[in-house]
Amino acid sequence: MKGEAIKMTELMGRDDDYFIIPIYQRKYSWKKENCRQLYKDLKNLAQVSAGGGAK
Repeated sequence: MKGEAIKMTELMGRDDDYFIIPIYQRKYSWKKENCRQLYKDLKNLAQVSAGGGAK
């Protein structure tokens, strides 16, 4: 796996990417609703950072 620096607004604008919760994180019992909330929070942060305001 290779990491790279990227702006949150660029990351959230990618339609062809998906996110995987690593095995070491799975013991924390991420459920679909937890993932949805994280995505919503990140999306709102990206909108605020871009000057669009939060939803």
